[in-house]
Amino acid sequence: MADLIIRGMEMPKSCADCPMFDESWCMALPMKRWREANHRPPKGERLPACPILPLQEEHGRLIDADALMAQLGETEYKGAIKRVLSQAPTIIPAEGGTE
Repeated sequence: MADLIIRGMEMPKSCADCPMFDESWCMALPMKRWREANHRPPKGERLPACPILPLQEEHGRLIDADALMAQLGETEYKGAIKRVLSQAPTIIPAEGGTE
């Protein structure tokens, strides 16, 4: 499943504040998982299985660092550049990744 970013949307404080929650179930959950969460969370809380995650405030430009490393070719200082990129914080994990 691909990730989705909705610009300008604040992180909902609870399911009741979330446009993806419809009275008794979460439309953001994959169909196979919404049955597991088919209940109303306690007032003011989110479902434990909530798939919505906030981006860090003031994050930098999001790039595909793996694609960049693959394009480095025989660049001078290639090893140092790869080390720096591999140690950079992950904002959004790779598709299918576990980071």
